[in-house]
Amino acid sequence: MRKSWLVLAVVAFFGVVLAFVVFALTMSGTGGDVPESERVAIDLTGPDRTRPAPVRTDKPFMARPGADPADPDDDGNGMHEPTDNPINPIAAPGIERRAQPDAVAAGRATAPWSLVRRTLLDQKDELALEALDQSAQIIADLRQARRDPDSVDFAALEQRQVDLANRIRESQHGSNPTIQGALERLDSVLAEYHESIGE
Repeated sequence: MRKSWLVLAVVAFFGVVLAFVVFALTMSGTGGDVPESERVAIDLTGPDRTRPAPVRTDKPFMARPGADPADPDDDGNGMHEPTDNPINPIAAPGIERRAQPDAVAAGRATAPWSLVRRTLLDQKDELALEALDQSAQIIADLRQARRDPDSVDFAALEQRQVDLANRIRESQHGSNPTIQGALERLDSVLAEYHESIGE
């Protein structure tokens, strides 16, 4: 048994020495000074923005089909002026819908309700079970309102949220610090929503 460990130690030692020798031989020739004739000047100021970029007319590089290779701004989609934030025209209506105050408030109110629901999952009393069902429906409706705010009556959804939040606050679960923090966050989300619509 002792001899096998000794043999293994000797083989490991020679393996490390061999690896070091191979590494040292492959790395020789990378050190030292670079001769002046082989040095490359590096421009740290960046490209000169006053001159137009050179146009390759001989072979368009990465040009889209339909693009004019002589026009560097033509990317083949009919738009010649680059924009800072181009919006896909197909996605624009969805972006506008999700930017409505109802949709933004619905998206921000989902997290507090998810936290309340997760906290109530451990409770087995009647109010907790009823609140779990109602909060699950509220979360589903909030997600629908986030995707399409016109399909949900947000005033009724807000009233359902306030009613359930008040019932939870008045119950024994209202003293839970996690639930208290989530409901306070919900109150601030709804207050910011009313402020954003001017009420």
